[in-house]
Order: sequence, then structure tokens, then C-alpha cells
Amino acid sequence: FVFSFFLAEFDAVVDSGLLHCLSDDEIKAYAVNLRSLVTVGGKVYIGCFSDENPDPWDNPQRISEMKLKETFSIRDGWMIESIARKWWKRPSERGTSSGGAWSMAWWCVIVRATTDIDV
Repeated sequence: FVFSFFLAEFDAVVDSGLLHCLSDDEIKAYAVNLRSLVTVGGKVYIGCFSDENPDPWDNPQRISEMKLKETFSIRDGWMIESIARKWWKRPSERGTSSGGAWSMAWWCVIVRATTDIDV
């Protein structure tokens, strides 16, 4: 993933369901490239499937809290403001019952750190 076609930086970015669709290598590239799009102090809001899901599916991948912390670390120019457990309801046409299906998810607020990080 390379976001070089954008000419601006953003104060806020929302990712609702992309991160868990990426491979491990793509997640690393995503975090590196996302940093160039977010202003210092800007926030990234990420919703992704949790590895705590009781369902049997493995695609898209499930993300652990530790993976989020490793991917968005201060060492790499990020500060995690919060990570919260949430339930996501999928549309009824995508569920296994007429009422749809629920999935465990993470809702994360991540802040772009300053460019002169001394770790």
C-alpha cells in the first residue's frame, strides 16, 4: 500500500473494516504509509475484527490487541489513545440467521506522534 497520490495530510482518518482484510506484510506497509497522511496530533479511528471472535471464520483475519499495539507503537510514530472491545452487527443478508450475525471487534483511537521521536 502506497498512498503517495494524496497531496494533503488529514486531521482524522477512519478505517472501518479495512485493516483486517490485509495480510501481515500489508498491515506493516499500511501503518508506515498512513503516517504520511495524518498530521502530527491527528487521529486514526480503526474498527477491525478481534481475535477473540467465537466464530469459526478465519477470513478476513482476526487482529489481536498485541498486534495493534505492535503495529501502532511509539517507536513507529504512533500513540494508542484507546483500544476498546466492541460487538459489530453484520447485515442480515451476510449472517447465518435471519437476524444477521455479530462479531467481536476492536475500536481503536490512534494518534500520530511527533516526527522527532526519541525512544
